[in-house]
Amino acid sequence: MLTPEREPQVSEKVNIHERGGLTPTHWQEVVKRIAQGQWRLGETSAKIVAYAQKVISGEFPDSGFYHRRFLGHRHWRYIAILDTRYKVKTPRRFPPWPKTTWIKNDLPQEIREFARSEQRKTYTLNDYIDDLPEKVSVDSKRSSEYEESRDFVWDLKKGRWETRIYSARLARSYNEYDETSITFEDSVDINLLLSYFLLTKEEVPNPKHTSPEDMKQILKNAFRSNPVKIQNSLREISQTFRGKVPEYVEEEIE
Repeated sequence: MLTPEREPQVSEKVNIHERGGLTPTHWQEVVKRIAQGQWRLGETSAKIVAYAQKVISGEFPDSGFYHRRFLGHRHWRYIAILDTRYKVKTPRRFPPWPKTTWIKNDLPQEIREFARSEQRKTYTLNDYIDDLPEKVSVDSKRSSEYEESRDFVWDLKKGRWETRIYSARLARSYNEYDETSITFEDSVDINLLLSYFLLTKEEVPNPKHTSPEDMKQILKNAFRSNPVKIQNSLREISQTFRGKVPEYVEEEIE
């Protein structure tokens, strides 16, 4: 029978928020849970592991909110839900043999509370860029019979932004199907497109033919040259969509 992972000792729980960081033991717990393979490994988890290993080795300090230089909202959101499960098999006389029970192993409370706190207080430029979907939603309309949406999409072959129009006449009964159509228009509201990337025409001379990836890089450069402007935009966005004005708004160190 497997035993639950060790909880950090009481001495490690003291003033965790005041000291401003998880201890190396906490980071070992985080890395172990990610390594167990129950979580999708990707860029977010890879950066968490890379940062944790530097704290564990002593290369990075484990206090003073040093982690804010490297980790953003999305990283703490990931850490906050790192619960795991382990399997327990109980012998019994009759089939099916044996009885299998899954036991939930919750993330230690002090790690979860700290992660949730940093999740609320942090919103980096990289968080915003990571949240950007592939298409820019313009507007949508829906009734009981009809649905329409308009989006700006990047055409890789043509090297330009276009307006994608999706429309559908909704089925009226179970034996009917929705009648859908997708059309494209060459015209694009440039100001609306640029506002999506927090940029202006002065910063992007030819926005219609500037790819999403190039827009993101221009946004990073604009942040470095005028951080206050972008920080204010990020605070407004965070308050609108997350209901919280973050305390820390910066660009992450890669």
